Amino acid sequence: MADPTPPRLPEGWGAMRLKNVRAFGRDFDLSVARAGDRLKVDVFEGGKLSQSHLIKRGETLTVELGRRP
Repeated sequence: MADPTPPRLPEGWGAMRLKNVRAFGRDFDLSVARAGDRLKVDVFEGGKLSQSHLIKRGETLTVELGRRP
């Protein structure tokens, strides 16, 4: 069986935000926005920015919750 396609920000969208996600024993918000030819991925925990990543489109990102910069 082929690997499933990872989530992508649809071409017509400039940004998206998932709020109040409950997963992996944590509550967090996830924000993805276009930044030129890349994507800016921000993770918020407790209403505060805990991580910020700039990735190439199509690149996979692994996020470790509970980590502070």
